Amino acid sequence: MYNSRNSSRTSSKIRIGDTEAFVLSSDDSEVENFETKYISNYLNTNDKGPSSGNVAHPQSSSRIVKRGNRGKLEGMLKLPLDLELEIYSYLEPLDLLRLSRTSKDLRVFLMSRSNAIVWRAARSNVPDLPPLPSDLSEPEYANLVFASYCHMCMRRPCETVIWQCRVRCCNRCFDSTFYSRSNLHSVWKRSYASTFIVFKAAAEYIPCVKVAPWKGPWNGEDKVFFPPNVRTLRHKYRLVRKGEMGQEEWVAQQKQLYEEIMEHTAACSDWQKANNDKRAEELQITRSKRKSLIYNKLQALGWGDEIDRLDAEGSTLLSTHKFVRQAKDLTDKAWTGIQPQLVKLLEESQQRRL
Repeated sequence: MYNSRNSSRTSSKIRIGDTEAFVLSSDDSEVENFETKYISNYLNTNDKGPSSGNVAHPQSSSRIVKRGNRGKLEGMLKLPLDLELEIYSYLEPLDLLRLSRTSKDLRVFLMSRSNAIVWRAARSNVPDLPPLPSDLSEPEYANLVFASYCHMCMRRPCETVIWQCRVRCCNRCFDSTFYSRSNLHSVWKRSYASTFIVFKAAAEYIPCVKVAPWKGPWNGEDKVFFPPNVRTLRHKYRLVRKGEMGQEEWVAQQKQLYEEIMEHTAACSDWQKANNDKRAEELQITRSKRKSLIYNKLQALGWGDEIDRLDAEGSTLLSTHKFVRQAKDLTDKAWTGIQPQLVKLLEESQQRRL
């Protein structure tokens, strides 16, 4: 994990097989291990997207310990396959990610390349979601788009998605996660020349983030890079150094991939903005509805004149109260809990006027 300038990369031996190619972490925890999430980058796996439309069902092999509600999803694997697929057809990618963390058998089933059809169906349930990019697998894409935690520190929520670098990163982790060009050689303790030979060939086609040059620990540079992206590019450059590919052909490939990534980045940014705007509008509607209901209930209790007076004076005493401006539906139980405090608020306002 790249959490500091002096951090070193720890290696993990992870078996990559037909039914484990999409595994995002080595345990069943809710959050994914960062290095395992990027294992495809470290191993230079080019074919990340699942392609087969056939669905493979694994044999149930792991022992599930039931504690309370734990283990109840084990029964899904005992259902007929067509019924199980019917259930999956109503889910979204985040639902599949969460299911994959509930049991080892479900994980193996959902992370198998041969079951890509399940993920494609889940993506189709998300309106206007940009298609799967060529450089990510289905679970990687779902994790990037929907799992709202920082990929560095695992804190929630983290809504900052750096689409072109394929990572979520909170503000407190950004400075220690992204490196300027001059500092990249310290990441893998390689020579300066060995590290930056890739920049000489394809500097224009490396995804980066533009920053204010006078801020951050980047020696005045205005572009910063995500180390796993550069490491992958360096690994690919070995084909040129070994003479297996001409440099011009390699640069052309990187240019094409870069253009695809940036086009996809623009589409994802537009989709995210549209979703945020829609969500903000929905929250505002919920707040307005809650406020209206509360005002009606208070007026029914005889506080209509005081409410009208506050509104006429432009007072926000009631309208901005934490119980009124919440973006939550007002239930009978909630009203019972907040009514005494709102009535007390109006009583105190009335007494001050008198």
